[in-house]
Amino acid sequence: MTQVDPTSDTTTPPRPLDIDAVRHPAEPSRFALAVTCVIAVLIALVVWLIVVDVSLLVYAVLVLVGALLALWVAIQFWRLRLLGDAVLVTSQSLPGLQSAVDRVRATLGYQRRVDIFVVPNLSPRIQLTSYFGVRALLIEGGAVADITAPAAQGQLLFLLGTYLGAFKAKHDRWALAELVLDNTGVRTLLAPFVAPWLRTTVYTGDQIAYACTRDFRLSLAAVYRVLIGRELSDQLAAPGLVLQSERVARSRYMRMAEMFRPVPHTTNRFLNLLRFADEVDPEAARAFRAELPDDVAQVLDRALARTARGARRTASVVTVTVAVPVLSLALLLAVTQPAFTGWQGSPGAFEDPVDTSEVDTVDVPPSPTEVLTAALPAEFSDSCADLSTPTVELSIGLVAAVECSSTAVGGADWVEVYAYDSPASLKAATDDFLMFVSYGDCLDGARSEWLDGDGAERGVLACYYTDGYEEVVAVWTYDADGVMVLAADAEMLLDEMYAWWQTASPTFAFQ
Repeated sequence: MTQVDPTSDTTTPPRPLDIDAVRHPAEPSRFALAVTCVIAVLIALVVWLIVVDVSLLVYAVLVLVGALLALWVAIQFWRLRLLGDAVLVTSQSLPGLQSAVDRVRATLGYQRRVDIFVVPNLSPRIQLTSYFGVRALLIEGGAVADITAPAAQGQLLFLLGTYLGAFKAKHDRWALAELVLDNTGVRTLLAPFVAPWLRTTVYTGDQIAYACTRDFRLSLAAVYRVLIGRELSDQLAAPGLVLQSERVARSRYMRMAEMFRPVPHTTNRFLNLLRFADEVDPEAARAFRAELPDDVAQVLDRALARTARGARRTASVVTVTVAVPVLSLALLLAVTQPAFTGWQGSPGAFEDPVDTSEVDTVDVPPSPTEVLTAALPAEFSDSCADLSTPTVELSIGLVAAVECSSTAVGGADWVEVYAYDSPASLKAATDDFLMFVSYGDCLDGARSEWLDGDGAERGVLACYYTDGYEEVVAVWTYDADGVMVLAADAEMLLDEMYAWWQTASPTFAFQ
């Protein structure tokens, strides 16, 4: 790669850079891995929500849309606030910095709007933002103060090339998706599959920045600055950094730690820049190697060969990309299978009959639905069926539910019985379902604790009219058994329902 003085104003701007030519080789395959994994998990989540409760899916979508709308409004106010709290980089305000921006734009062939602001204090010291078409670059003044002078502007070109190159490479188009994934925790869950792509975007940024400076030494100095800061970057000796970077690259522990990071180890950035330089500017790379002691140069050769192999490694990514959707589908089926209980088939329906006269009978334990039905009075137990769509408030921790009708004179028209996995789940469902019922006496349309014939506290009893006074409802629980009973009748009044409950509740065989 021909070296050009980055401070020369007479240099003809090069033809717009071919981003694909300087993109890290592994970025496309890592991107495919990240997208495939995220889509597979989101599809599994959506299907699971549809199976469990469509209303939860609708609620989640509404929350997401509302959050994005709020974010859009916040970004508009944020950009307006920056105009008052920061200095907008223009040819009139900061001509030296604007000149470097213009040169990087010309090199990249990137002319879309990017607002660049300089602030006195910022952490991290440079921040890139791109949401809803608003592209902004915030820079702490102290981070670039010493490289805006013409003599050191090559490092500024490298720095700006890294960030503006992200726009040109269209890395920012996924910024909103990353924000959603971060706030929902999905990216943390999929970090081993998403982080590899994010790391390659950092490598691509360095390679684009190298192409903007077209100078190996300036690019290397800029990387040194990233590694240890501007104060000591001039004192950093290459041999020690080469030995450290090779040690990091060989460490199994360091590789495992990097799996979950969205940015690579800085020493790996150093090695990747040397690998890229060896491809596009071999003369400069050989000159750098010649300055190293022989033993260090040999270490560097091994490290670069290993880095080059890693950049070309895509077979394992393809394998995982195929395996992840398959695994997601298997997990989805495992989670949702219990929900599909409509038709279970008949085992052996199409098989030849088997003589079972000499086979010992195996006792099959009753299902939760059968246990519930057996505990009901005869006037209800003969007409019970599974309750396929229980109320949302009563669904958490629910094990089984049945609905039954009655034709007995003087009794409730129908009852629903719910069994929960624990008394704690029962209490949560009860409190949620009866949150609108005040505390008091059943005869007054309120709720209270009820006692059995021995004076022992058994659970909660609530009585109330439905909206429009169409029915009177009694709700009572058997706390120790994790069971809730709902009874309703269209003809009774509160006192009649309470009288019926006093007679009927002892006949429910919950102990």
